[in-house]
Amino acid sequence: SIHLQHLRSFHALGREIASAVSGSCTDDKSGKYPMLCGYHAVPSLTPLHLHIISSDFHSDCIKNKKHINSFTDASFFISPDFLERHVESAPSAGMRVQANAQRATAIINSTPFRCFRCGAPSGTVPQWKFHNSACNAKVPEGRCNASLLGWKSNSSSVSSANVKKRRADDESSGNKGKDIRKFFGSNK
Repeated sequence: SIHLQHLRSFHALGREIASAVSGSCTDDKSGKYPMLCGYHAVPSLTPLHLHIISSDFHSDCIKNKKHINSFTDASFFISPDFLERHVESAPSAGMRVQANAQRATAIINSTPFRCFRCGAPSGTVPQWKFHNSACNAKVPEGRCNASLLGWKSNSSSVSSANVKKRRADDESSGNKGKDIRKFFGSNK
């Protein structure tokens, strides 16, 4: 489908950016902290956006359990490859990916701090950050959990209304979606 082709192009661009950023990092010549690309299973922001983040998670913006789990727990951080496979598996045309937000809230509130490399538990954010900086286990490949993803029927009237609402929201916020839409040849 055209949507899957666009998604693959978007992912290729994300990987190029991650590779360029990773190659320019002065803090990590060892390759211990690879760049991660992915989506939050329950996004807090529209339009569709791909996160590219260093696995060192050394940031003042990562302040609480939700921040950490949203990037390190395989239920919440969905890889581009996994999303492509999920879209390919659509049971029929006219379906869209949907995440179970209620289940996500229940999981994030009950998920303990654990190192996403070795599984060691941590009690607090500072403990987690300290362990993460010292852990020498390799970042696991292909870690993904589909427990939050499903399918929802996408009628054309609902889809059209959602697109119009998103565009109105973008225009009112000053973000006209121009940053990524130009890569797909769309200025709408």
